[in-house]
Amino acid sequence: MRGALQAAAAAAGFSDSNKLGSGGYGPVYKGLLDGLPVAVKCLDTSEGAMQGEVEFLQEAQILGRLHHPHIVLLIGVCPACCMLVYELLDNGNLEEHILGSRGDDLLWQDRVRITAEVASALLFLHSAPEPIIHLDLKPANILLSRNLTSKIGDVGLSRLAPSLVPGGGQSTVMDTRLVGTPSFMDPEYLRTGRFGPKSDIFSLGAPDTPARQGSLLAAAPQKRSWQPTTP
Repeated sequence: MRGALQAAAAAAGFSDSNKLGSGGYGPVYKGLLDGLPVAVKCLDTSEGAMQGEVEFLQEAQILGRLHHPHIVLLIGVCPACCMLVYELLDNGNLEEHILGSRGDDLLWQDRVRITAEVASALLFLHSAPEPIIHLDLKPANILLSRNLTSKIGDVGLSRLAPSLVPGGGQSTVMDTRLVGTPSFMDPEYLRTGRFGPKSDIFSLGAPDTPARQGSLLAAAPQKRSWQPTTP
């Protein structure tokens, strides 16, 4: 399998013509695995860029044990190459379809269906034996297939929250290092550092306003991390 993954990486060619975009910790290229198109996410290993290594490995750990029709499928990991290989969703992301280069081309019926699909994926994450909170849900992290089926991606900032299991007596967890995109963050998490399933639910609803107002999402701050404020 490792050889096949390396072959997929080689097929990507790492040229601009095969580049699909850039993730939080490196570029993403189109490649081939056993003749099928895949997305190859590369970790930027240049000097000063290794702060994404923990998130990179965490994404592999989390996605490697998740299988849901609306969560992007991780096909394999090539640790020696610092690469993750995913199924290819070649219709861009939700941000591109509502505000970006593709224009606002989604019918309201599509928006309602996509919202339901993403909600089902969140329920799956939150109901896992060790609950997973995404914490960076936004239109740019919702990928679309040719038939506009949606899948959540970019789980590198997600948090495992075993204390949030049903009956565990807790509804939130304290985080000393906030992560995410401020425009889509739960205000309570932003203010206190406490997060839970409701943090993702807030983010799921947040994109609706920028989608209608147009310019807000385009001006959204980039992903970052910082310390919570003290009430």
